[in-house]
Amino acid sequence: MSLLFRRLLPSTVVVSSSLIFQSKSLSSTTNKMAEDWKNAKSVYDFTVKDIKGEDVSLEKYKGFVLIIVNVASKCGYTSKHYKELVELDEKYRDKGLRILGFPCNQFGGQEPGDAESICSFTAKKNVKFDIFDKVDVNGNDAHPLWKYLKSKQGGLLIDSIKWNFTKFIVDKDGQPVERHAANVSPLTAPISADMSQAYDPFDWQTSRSMMDISESTPFKYDKFEFENSNSDEYDYTYGNVYDYTVQNLDGQEVCLRKYAGQVLIIVNYASTCGFTYDNVCNLSELSKKYRRQGLTILMFPSNDFFQNIGGNTAAEILARSHPEFEVFSQICVNGKDTHPFYRFLKYKLPGAFKSKSIKWNFTKFIIDRNGCPVKRYSTKDSFQDIEECIQQLLMDQSCKCDD
Repeated sequence: MSLLFRRLLPSTVVVSSSLIFQSKSLSSTTNKMAEDWKNAKSVYDFTVKDIKGEDVSLEKYKGFVLIIVNVASKCGYTSKHYKELVELDEKYRDKGLRILGFPCNQFGGQEPGDAESICSFTAKKNVKFDIFDKVDVNGNDAHPLWKYLKSKQGGLLIDSIKWNFTKFIVDKDGQPVERHAANVSPLTAPISADMSQAYDPFDWQTSRSMMDISESTPFKYDKFEFENSNSDEYDYTYGNVYDYTVQNLDGQEVCLRKYAGQVLIIVNYASTCGFTYDNVCNLSELSKKYRRQGLTILMFPSNDFFQNIGGNTAAEILARSHPEFEVFSQICVNGKDTHPFYRFLKYKLPGAFKSKSIKWNFTKFIIDRNGCPVKRYSTKDSFQDIEECIQQLLMDQSCKCDD
């Protein structure tokens, strides 16, 4: 595929009256949007400046899936992110992905250069995706586009951008649908998983956007996992978790029926993830507090997300240091090698936008005393909410599966 990129609005020698009129019109639109970003219907309502200082209406990206990211040339994340963003661009540009990079100097002064030095730097990184003029993403002078993005996809605790390489995913209708921090690799879930499923190699033309999923086509988002599989082999309509067998750390088969009558938390564990410490501590506290009342926590090491596990050795260390957990052998939770138990969990409790994919480490499935999945929590969901759910299930002796 061709990787050549022709930038819009090149510098001109002769300026006609029509171009002057167009420039004034775009400038007027920019000024208006600076005051009226709260009323924007989509990212297409915004005008930005390219790296040459020329106005660009984001309407030019209608029909594309976008990754909008604040970039910097001297950040600890720079080399890795540019390399992976270039890889994403090369892989999905022909299938409808566009990456929009906005240099920003608000985090540690790590984008100090002018437009010329930024262009020189990105050229050395083999960047073919669009780079725009330097902007502020926080504060009173934040660009209206970034104010809009933050209002639509707030961050953890506060909406402010925390660091360089915060990534917003925008669907084909111009709606921001996800936000991911600097410590989330572009090549790992959720970004690459969303893109690979949105643009299935066998049928990407039929995907209207990576988040355009209707209840009438429940498997479209997880096409790779379900539509290319034998439907008889993967019938998860009935049953409960007790129908499944997993392997313990010694490689022995364990039937989950041994946990009948208990409330379970099922977790995909990683040993070197940024969320590991807080999650292990909070889960340990829950276990110590409610284990005698019937709560059991099942940890399934998974290396699906940026190799954050370290193999079964790390799982064995977890089992020794936290005997309150039931720790099993490493499994896959996404893709063609997904363990049947996790296929069942994801079918019963899909995530946001009907996506069955696990988005990151420490996704938690809550199972009632009858073996029925009743609640799914993401990595960043409140442990207070999880505890309230557990308390209710522990008190409820009459819950039944709704198959």
